[in-house]
Amino acid sequence: MRGSALFALALAALAPSAVACRRETIDKPPPPDMADVLMVFEAPTGTFDDATKSAVKAAADEAAKGLVGLGLPQKLVDDVRAAVASSQGGDAGVVATEPNTEAAPLFEGEGFAKVTRVCGGWAAGAPPDVAANGSLALTVTFTDVKLDPVIWGIAERCKLLVGASRLLIDRAGGDATNLRIHLGGPVALREIGTRPIVVALGASAQIDDRAVRGDVAVRLLPGASAVEVLVPAGGGQVVVTLSSALVATGVRAKNGTFTCDLAGCLSEQGGVSAW
Repeated sequence: MRGSALFALALAALAPSAVACRRETIDKPPPPDMADVLMVFEAPTGTFDDATKSAVKAAADEAAKGLVGLGLPQKLVDDVRAAVASSQGGDAGVVATEPNTEAAPLFEGEGFAKVTRVCGGWAAGAPPDVAANGSLALTVTFTDVKLDPVIWGIAERCKLLVGASRLLIDRAGGDATNLRIHLGGPVALREIGTRPIVVALGASAQIDDRAVRGDVAVRLLPGASAVEVLVPAGGGQVVVTLSSALVATGVRAKNGTFTCDLAGCLSEQGGVSAW
């Protein structure tokens, strides 16, 4: 959503008291729980075998042809980072196309910010129009200059142009939150991306008027072009690694780790299973 405009900003924070050397507190909104998603990336719950391999391959291909292959998870992280950086100046008319990591600390004390970004729309260079192009509303909490681990929000009728593709992300039913991002722990703005980032999206989605799966969970690894995607298998979920060419190169499951290529997968014990 690079080039979109900052539509509204609400910020609440209390800095340390200068009189009594004590820190005030503020009631920050609680983040949505991401423990279940994080746990599965660390310890997959599904089984990968001859009975589930076809479904795993189909789900991996679906992700590659959908939002994951389009690069949406990383674009969302980039846009969230830009939105938070934009709020540093508190100017509702300014958008930071690149975060200013040399500036003073973003927030002090403890508090939260609510930032709404107007989505860029499907016409390159069009002026921001929330009614026509939708928005991404974010909640960011912070403690002692660092962002708290989870940033969350709602993408509503959000139209994006990604390359030549027209992307639409919207609410799925009455959900109040359809985007959750775990930054890997408390981080300063400049540190975003130095730890694994988990992006969980639960939205209604279309690419070029074609409905695609909007319920995806992806882990972005620092310095890696590959991404990890959760897919259902064997009564749980397994982790599939997709290369930059959107080819499944590995599967992590409850029953082991597998190295894969276009032909099939090789288990840690040396067993070969064709797709």
